[in-house]
Amino acid sequence: MGYVDGLILAVTGGLVTLAVQKIFKSIRIKTIRDDIEFIEFEKAHLEAMKRSSVEMNRSSFRGLFLVAMMIGIACYVPHFLLFIDLQLSDKESGFLGMILWAFVIAVTFKFWRRYDNLKNFKEATEKMDIRLDKLKLKLEKI
Repeated sequence: MGYVDGLILAVTGGLVTLAVQKIFKSIRIKTIRDDIEFIEFEKAHLEAMKRSSVEMNRSSFRGLFLVAMMIGIACYVPHFLLFIDLQLSDKESGFLGMILWAFVIAVTFKFWRRYDNLKNFKEATEKMDIRLDKLKLKLEKI
């Protein structure tokens, strides 16, 4: 390999590194902005639920219906796969069942945490404000 080939390889490697770094930075900025937006939405939603019992009931029933629907899906999918005669091994069907039940647990935990935040509203909003400040500071440093 000659000097020219080495130089071309080094320049190409440097350009690829710069491009990857720029892409990574833009993805990181977008992720932080999305996190900020989500925390602000969660805080506004929590404040609306605190002020209005109608909004609290609406959110409660939405959560209950979502958990019930997820349980139904987790129970129904294995029977549906048998109906369409899709032969899955015990490991595959067990893994699919674990994924579906993990979704049920995750949704249940999300709504449980939301109501725990309502019970400790002041502490929860303070924690959200602290997280917002940290994320905004991170965004400024980038």
